[in-house]
Amino acid sequence: MTAGYAPGGSRVGAVWTTVGISACDRPVYDNWVTLTVTNVATGVVEFKFGPWGAVQNSLPVIDYDAAHVKATYEVQVEVRSNSTGEIVDFDSAIVTTPKPRGNA
Repeated sequence: MTAGYAPGGSRVGAVWTTVGISACDRPVYDNWVTLTVTNVATGVVEFKFGPWGAVQNSLPVIDYDAAHVKATYEVQVEVRSNSTGEIVDFDSAIVTTPKPRGNA
């Protein structure tokens, strides 16, 4: 999970997350992944992606290119079994986007 500037800009933040399922004992499409990006200061979920069927050994990059600059986010990745609904994996990280460049 990485924070930076949105492509081509210096006044809009971005959060990039690479999500991969490398080993599991479930059928390939039984893993459903949801990515949530929450602004720590406000508690507002600013971006939610999913759920989507994750393919084992794939590493898609999910990006949120409308983040605030100089903001701290909690990024959560949750994997659920589609067949049972149980959470089979969960990870989170705190990232901070850089301050604006220039005269902002």
